[in-house]
Amino acid sequence: MWGRPAHARHASTGPLYVKIVLDLNVYSGEKASVFSGVKASVEALVLTHGSQLLASPLLPSGLIKHVVVLAERHNRPFIASINVINFCNLKCAGCYWSKIERRQQRDEMTVPQGDQLINELWTRGVRQFLFLGGEPMMRREELSHWVQTVADLGGISTIITNATYGLPAFGEWKQAHYMVSCDGDKEGMRKIRGLDTFHDNAPVFDLVKDATYGRTDVVLAMTISNANVERIEPFVRETRTWGIGGIVFSFATPNVGEEQSFYLSDERKEDAVKELLRLKAETGDFIVMSQRAIELLRPAEVAQWHTKCPTYAAVSIRADGKPLERCIFGPEGDCTRCGCNVSTSFVALREGNKETARMVLLPARRAGIA
Repeated sequence: MWGRPAHARHASTGPLYVKIVLDLNVYSGEKASVFSGVKASVEALVLTHGSQLLASPLLPSGLIKHVVVLAERHNRPFIASINVINFCNLKCAGCYWSKIERRQQRDEMTVPQGDQLINELWTRGVRQFLFLGGEPMMRREELSHWVQTVADLGGISTIITNATYGLPAFGEWKQAHYMVSCDGDKEGMRKIRGLDTFHDNAPVFDLVKDATYGRTDVVLAMTISNANVERIEPFVRETRTWGIGGIVFSFATPNVGEEQSFYLSDERKEDAVKELLRLKAETGDFIVMSQRAIELLRPAEVAQWHTKCPTYAAVSIRADGKPLERCIFGPEGDCTRCGCNVSTSFVALREGNKETARMVLLPARRAGIA
């Protein structure tokens, strides 16, 4: 999910753990006057190494919650999603980017502007950078440079792509792994993504399979809607044979007032969550989401957390380098029907869920970079 600095990857988390335990004593008020200086130092430590701490198997539930609450109090983000291009070669049903950005005429960042943005975000606390679009691999040269910039700082890059332009060879881009959009098996993908007119009308599913097969640095992401909800289990069965790093799921999120039949009803979402939980129990960590992160996609759960969504944790940036209001869905996204797995993961972390914390660096570990 997100990363820790490269220089700290092999460092013991023991001293950090001890200092955070001491911080809890401070917060209890028992020795607040004696340890006021320690409190400030520990808070700075947590805010700098938050991702590393969350991924540590030494961290108990209460301290997972404490790290996330502290970051929220200081409005300290963990990840940034950066649109590197305002164009895409596909026109996929339900795409949130198409709804809010495709028709906008925006300049795109130059390489120096991107470098400056990355360094500013790093200073704010971001340690994992998600590069997306549009289709980010259409700016392959610039993207390669920015991935190296992140690696030089000690961070991790996740390239979110449709894979129709292929992927760099395994390990070619330092400290990078890939999340590839794949909305079901071949039948599901046909309904959502169809053919790639930029590549001789090739079926998108075939392009994705060719690019990702045998790649443990790849996680596939399926966005569930009425068009492909029946293809969840076939998707899991098919991709489990590919030798990839895993799969994740989300629900298509509508804009406020959008009532298209493309989006799942609450009842159908509940059924889909039950199916996901059954498949999670069967396939384990192949589904790179915790049980709790899946449960939090239930409409009844969303109704409880959406007004307190931890949007601070993920900064979203448009292709011109300006911030996107609120989150990747923009100001028009319907929070009451949110289906974002990033949001449910942060909510689960705020609850202190240890399985979710274990998922933090799992894709990066499978890519050999954490």
